[in-house]
Amino acid sequence: MTNARYTLPGLILLIICSFTANAQIIRTIAGTGVYSSAFVGDGGPAKIAGLGCPYAVFVDTNGILYFTDNANHVVKKVTRNGIITTICGNGVPVYGGDGGPATAASLAAPTAIIMDPAGNLIIGDAGNKVVRKINSAGIISTIAGTHAFVPVGGDGGPATDAGLGSVSGLAYDAAGNLYIADGNTKVRKVNTAGIISTVAGNGALGNAGNGGQATAASFDGISDIAFDAAGNMYIAEKNSFTVRKVNTAGIITAYAGLGPASSGSTGDGGPASAARLNGTAGLRFDTAGNLYLTEQNVHKIRRINPAGIISTYAGSISAGFAGDGGPATTARFNYPSQICFDKRGNMYITDKGIQGPSGSPWGHRIRQIYKVDTFHISVAPSPVLCGNTAATFTAHPTQAYYTYVYKWFVNNLPVGTNSATYASTTVHNQDTVICNIIDTANGGMLLAKSDTIIMTVLPPILPLVHVTHSGDTICAGLTMTFSATATNGGTAPVFKWYVNGVYMWTGTMFAYIPVTGDFVTCVLTSNDPCAFPVTSHVDIPLTVIPSFRPYIHIHADPDTVVAYWSQIITLFSNLTYSGTAPTFQWYNNHGPIAGETNNFYQQAMYGPDTFYCIMHSNGYCAVPDFDTSNIIYISTGKLAVEDLATQSASFTIYPNPNNGHFTLKGIIHDGKSGSVSVDVKNVLGQSVYTSTINHTGKAIEQSIDLGNDLPPGMYYLMTSDSHGNRAIPFLVHSH
Repeated sequence: MTNARYTLPGLILLIICSFTANAQIIRTIAGTGVYSSAFVGDGGPAKIAGLGCPYAVFVDTNGILYFTDNANHVVKKVTRNGIITTICGNGVPVYGGDGGPATAASLAAPTAIIMDPAGNLIIGDAGNKVVRKINSAGIISTIAGTHAFVPVGGDGGPATDAGLGSVSGLAYDAAGNLYIADGNTKVRKVNTAGIISTVAGNGALGNAGNGGQATAASFDGISDIAFDAAGNMYIAEKNSFTVRKVNTAGIITAYAGLGPASSGSTGDGGPASAARLNGTAGLRFDTAGNLYLTEQNVHKIRRINPAGIISTYAGSISAGFAGDGGPATTARFNYPSQICFDKRGNMYITDKGIQGPSGSPWGHRIRQIYKVDTFHISVAPSPVLCGNTAATFTAHPTQAYYTYVYKWFVNNLPVGTNSATYASTTVHNQDTVICNIIDTANGGMLLAKSDTIIMTVLPPILPLVHVTHSGDTICAGLTMTFSATATNGGTAPVFKWYVNGVYMWTGTMFAYIPVTGDFVTCVLTSNDPCAFPVTSHVDIPLTVIPSFRPYIHIHADPDTVVAYWSQIITLFSNLTYSGTAPTFQWYNNHGPIAGETNNFYQQAMYGPDTFYCIMHSNGYCAVPDFDTSNIIYISTGKLAVEDLATQSASFTIYPNPNNGHFTLKGIIHDGKSGSVSVDVKNVLGQSVYTSTINHTGKAIEQSIDLGNDLPPGMYYLMTSDSHGNRAIPFLVHSH
């Protein structure tokens, strides 16, 4: 039976509390802020590693962070658990190592870093005027540039034969073509076949050509490239304080900034085309179509929404280091360089700083701007517990974090740290449980906050089984039925039945025929979570009384089988085990005699008839509780059937009484073959069946079928052969 406690609305409370802060929070992922040599901190936490002017950053789909350490001529990696290592470069600023491990190769002032569609890292080796690739096996190669200090050239041929300037930015379009921000004031394109071409810039310094073909335009200080979802290319011009757009037809226009003569950092809330920019260094789009750009000279990050409106996203106009743990708009940077986004939409910034030991202790960090996440926690076995039941809580964060721990709280008090699970053996009613994910490298900064579970603890309850049956005493041979119900049985109680300790049945009902000395046991197993103990049983001893079969025998007075016409015959009954108040129903050839329910019956005879009586006993343990008497046939002197010599016993029928289907059996005494005529008549002398049986002078055994339509009553089977005629009376009862 269902326990009503679980149907009360609001009993089980699982409350989801959302963290509603909208501010973008900033924190440091790597670096101490002090300029350091290349390999300080490798193998340890990225937060305490030394960096030297990190230039560009990229995060892959697995959350692994890569960045170029420009002043130390290496590429570094930060794993999801915050450990930093060097994956490319030996710290010697020369060119070398192609075809071997990237860790043994030489780079010179690496700048841009991205990943190609195949998962290879692509690096701008600015000092060597080449673009290099690190494949998934860690082998480095050059994919664009010659490393020779030659004029820009090579368009139409292999990119590895082309001359490049200092590479400052890299991007891929949707078709997998690579674009290079060439320090020779051009944007170069390397198609998927490795052929290079110029897609923007004529090689001259300037900021001209808007409204025409991008290849005819002049640039000054191309620093980065980005593509929007429609395939338009955006170019950051650091020295011209602008961002320019090249549409898919190759036409260039001014997109943001007022140009070389209008440096500054103004225009928030208005069109980006009317804003002043200062030192545009990095460009990236988020998935919503917002364009973000770093203003390196004023230490800010600006955002241009799809409607073209510009605003400050992070930083202030003054250099420095501040703001970790707070809103990004109050943070301070020192020459932020380039940016990227992870798949969750968190932004990563290279807070570049100034090169050399004499530089200020600002920058030289990788920073992250993120929203405090929410995540789900679960509890097993349930948020509803009973008594002293233990519970285990599990955190289900939706992403990985750098340098983090779990912190669990019960009723706002800390109870566990740095485990995705928290187990408690002392859960109390109305306990509130939450989990926070904390950034240990930044003084316990909150990264993610769970929903809240409010526990319900109920007291133990005692299950009880209740059995109903037809009494503890039963007559031998009868079936006893038991029915079980439960109190506190839960939603799916189980009832098991045993007889004398032996398992018999599972279910709410049980029926069997008991014998003397039996006892029945019903065991309830409750699935109510608060049941203690979970089982309950009841024993039922039984007393079995021997059964007696009632008996009735009738006889006629006068005791005759032939009555004269209109003679009154009285039928009497002799009874055995009839009880104190038996009931009777008398029958004659026509069926039950209406109103004749006494222990005797009288009738005036005006023709032959058959009589019997059914007696119902009310005696205790009368099994069955009725009996049918013997059959008495009485004929009269005026039988319509011929007066035949019925004393012959040469033929018999069986069974008698029957249902109209019986066997005629007889012996032929003289051993001669011949035939016997058979004629079945009713008491009115009407034939209802005739046949002839041929024999060989021996025994006769013939099945006779009178059909199913013959009414019940007395009939005579007449036989006729060379030895004479015979009549055998028999009774047909209902079919």
